[in-house]
Amino acid sequence: MDGNSLTGLLTGDRSGWSDVVISEYTGEGVVEPCRMVKKGSLKFMYTHNYPDQLFDLESDPLELNNLADTPDYAAIQAELKAICLDGWDPEDIKRRAIATQKERWLIKNTTNEQDDSWAYEVKHSKDARYVRHIGAVQTKAKARYPYVEPTPFKPE
Repeated sequence: MDGNSLTGLLTGDRSGWSDVVISEYTGEGVVEPCRMVKKGSLKFMYTHNYPDQLFDLESDPLELNNLADTPDYAAIQAELKAICLDGWDPEDIKRRAIATQKERWLIKNTTNEQDDSWAYEVKHSKDARYVRHIGAVQTKAKARYPYVEPTPFKPE
């Protein structure tokens, strides 16, 4: 299995652990594949086809001062960006996201499904739906890439 055992950390032993954290977010509401790399106090944000962002969380915990593309941080920005893109292909992720959106749109239109939350139902009971409510589909649709006009939500 990929990964590392956390048992040492449970007892306070941090030896052998990197301080690098990578987080990917390409879910609801993003317009392009996104990834974050944090190393020490520095946080690097990559959003495909958008300018990089780099913050020093120690001196700027609210992330108000973007240090990306400043000469003093060029080397660390390049290092964090390389870590970010290693083994991660945002163009492929975008292509697959668009393909699955098209497939789900085709299924919805082909089956003439009138319930906008049909794709998120995890239980068969109509009174026990998972999180989705009026407006979720419309909110998500506004941020899809490419933009797809949502169908109106019709509550039962």
